[in-house]
Amino acid sequence: MLYTRRDLGRFALAAAASTRLLAAKPNSKFGGVQIGAITYSFRALPGSAEQILQYSVDCGISAVELMSAAAETYAGAPAPPARTPEAMKAWREAIDELETRKGARTFWKDRESDFMNYLKAFRSNQFEEYIVKALAGPDKGLHWWMREELSMVEVAKQPFAFAFTTAGGTAVDFANLRGKIVYLYFWSLESPGKKEDLDSVKELYGMNRKQFEVIGVACGTDEDRVKILEFIQSKRLKWPQSISGPVENLDVAKKLNVTAKKLPTGFVFDGGGILIDANLSPGNLKWSLEKYLARLK
Repeated sequence: MLYTRRDLGRFALAAAASTRLLAAKPNSKFGGVQIGAITYSFRALPGSAEQILQYSVDCGISAVELMSAAAETYAGAPAPPARTPEAMKAWREAIDELETRKGARTFWKDRESDFMNYLKAFRSNQFEEYIVKALAGPDKGLHWWMREELSMVEVAKQPFAFAFTTAGGTAVDFANLRGKIVYLYFWSLESPGKKEDLDSVKELYGMNRKQFEVIGVACGTDEDRVKILEFIQSKRLKWPQSISGPVENLDVAKKLNVTAKKLPTGFVFDGGGILIDANLSPGNLKWSLEKYLARLK
């Protein structure tokens, strides 16, 4: 059974906070038994949604139930002393009424995205199950998006395979990069914001060469090839670059559902070559890299 809109309104808004708290995934399942906590477990401590999630991570707990007070407060519910039964009833009805307003589709898609990030971070075993249920549900507006997510789940089930030869004649194979976090970055000369993005990648690449590798996939026509090489040289991009043609013709792009409209975009793989994050911009990678590197320790 899928979660209702009100369920998402109550606790998915708190999910975005969870992904910022993880330096390494906690695991509190022992002998097949999941050990968890609820909000009340930390009743003697300050109790915001972010604080409770942090307490759980600090304690190594990988399953937590955010009770209504913490989740709804994070979502914007009235705070004491204004938190009366009448005020809460009006606030919850206002959330339900949002679905009828202009822009509701975007609002709920954002909430659903937050909830899916929560599942990825804390309940990864339920993530694929949720996608399959959503695909079987009546909300056709989510089907395309869920199919994309499901394809990424399939990619992440085995080490990623990608090999090419750079313009300089160097052979590059993902299989030889085990033990490093790898950022596979797709871009083109027409990519919006490519200069700022590439500057961010250069900074990260220079700081973490021992544990972090960047692979560039420069997308363009044969006529673009010379310009791409000149751009790479002018920007002093030191990481390996695949220059193999338009994005719609690249097998590696098809594997990851990359299209011209999505450029620039990136994908993160762990030390075993397993996909751990998709469609991640260099700006977001910057604050996430420490979390990824912690997985190598």
